[in-house]
Amino acid sequence: MFNMLKSILPKSLDNIFSNQYTITAVYPQMHCNGQQNETRNTYIENVAEINPNNENAAELNSNNENAAELNANNENCHNENIVITSSVLRPVDETIPGVQSVIEKEVQDAPSYTLRRKTTEPVQMHNEIRAEELAWFFLFPKGRNGLHEPSRLHPITPLDYCQARIMCQDPRFQRNDYLFYCLSIMEYYRARQNVGVCLRLRQGNTIPEGLVQNLHINMRALRGSNAYWQTACSGLVAMVRNLGPPQWFLTLSCNDLNWKDILQACLIAAGRKGENIDNLQFNKKQRLVVKHPVALSRHFMVRVHAIMRVLQNDDTLLGGKLIDFWWRIEFQNRGSPHLHMLCWNEGIPSFEGPQGIALIDKTVSCASSTGDNELDALVARVQVHRHSTTCYKDRQHGQCRFGFPRRVCDTTTLLGPDEAIRNNGRFCVLKRNSRDVFINNYNPTLLKLWKGNMDLQPCGNVTGIAYYIAKYAAKHEPHDVGQAVKDAISRVQRYGGDIGKQLFAVSMTILRHRQVSACERAFRLCHLKLRDS
Repeated sequence: MFNMLKSILPKSLDNIFSNQYTITAVYPQMHCNGQQNETRNTYIENVAEINPNNENAAELNSNNENAAELNANNENCHNENIVITSSVLRPVDETIPGVQSVIEKEVQDAPSYTLRRKTTEPVQMHNEIRAEELAWFFLFPKGRNGLHEPSRLHPITPLDYCQARIMCQDPRFQRNDYLFYCLSIMEYYRARQNVGVCLRLRQGNTIPEGLVQNLHINMRALRGSNAYWQTACSGLVAMVRNLGPPQWFLTLSCNDLNWKDILQACLIAAGRKGENIDNLQFNKKQRLVVKHPVALSRHFMVRVHAIMRVLQNDDTLLGGKLIDFWWRIEFQNRGSPHLHMLCWNEGIPSFEGPQGIALIDKTVSCASSTGDNELDALVARVQVHRHSTTCYKDRQHGQCRFGFPRRVCDTTTLLGPDEAIRNNGRFCVLKRNSRDVFINNYNPTLLKLWKGNMDLQPCGNVTGIAYYIAKYAAKHEPHDVGQAVKDAISRVQRYGGDIGKQLFAVSMTILRHRQVSACERAFRLCHLKLRDS
């Protein structure tokens, strides 16, 4: 017992190399005095035996004699059946502090922080260096390398930063909420740049009047905005004036839930490269496509570029060599992209003559039974129109806005300008029997290549192209956006102030009220083309 105590008892600093030990604290023990003195006598005798030459040995012996006398006076206290009610460290009957007292003490000692009220304005991104790292702490576990990283050697633009984040191999930054955050940040800085450009405009030595009302100058650089598509529409009108009316109008839709290449790209993005696509159920395909809009959008553009190479290299596909084109990407309500394209082909006869009618019958079909099993299966799967709620949106007469069921006709017939407008811009009625009234127009070769819903119609007169420009190329923002913009302009004009602040307020109002799908967000952040010619 003493050897164990000797190994753990601390020595004094003055006698660190001696055999003297120091007890720095004594806890009261609930034993009789005889037991305490007996322990003390044993301790003193052992110390004296270890170092008999110690100058304190005499004092230790004297204390030992006094302890013996005290022990003799308390012999009656010895009881072999005494219950031990103490421990080595502290008595077991000591009062343990309660949880509430500890918490109150910690709260009193803790520093006080001032929290902002919920009515306080949100934190501005450009005022907080680590705002992104703090907001997305689970994406930035080390708290650095965000948008405003101060230690970055080479500064980059917000668009380049967002594009590098969401197009990297790490799928963490392809979350839907982070993509919306990146889009808002990119548009915020782009709007500030546009306002700076507008403020540098000069009419003589003064700033031109009406900058706040002329939103086209301020917003045309923001892709997807109304001003952006107005600029695209002006370019299309210039092409029509120089090249004449186009020959074909082509629409290609995304078949994201049935294209194996897109599903495989989404599986790779999800880290499930070896999984078999055929084993995926329909609801799992839906979740996969919704979760990875970046992979879907990028792969859709791969298919678009591939079909464009086919159209440019195959002169017989549309009846002549493709000499020019114009297309734009539009997004459905559920978010999937589709393409609208105008084609100019050389060597095409006039559609009003018999040769033109024969070319239409050769290039465009609406038959559900062709004798080709693969083609018939594709037509039944992707070309049959089925009515939905969107067919009757904003329709007072209860008619499908896509013109289904189509008219039964024995021969292909051309329509006049007035009839073409009533026929949704289609100036040609294809040869069609009663079984095919719900079959959309298609080209057999293109349908086998694209394997998705498509529409092909001749567009060989000014009426058809005018209808296309009004319906597709010059689409306006929703009505609520226009009213919000009017209210914003009235508000900033009422308060007055700096022109730059007024322009920025109107720009942010437009951006906040626009409806953006997941795929459109991916197109704009990845800098994928929304139009080309």
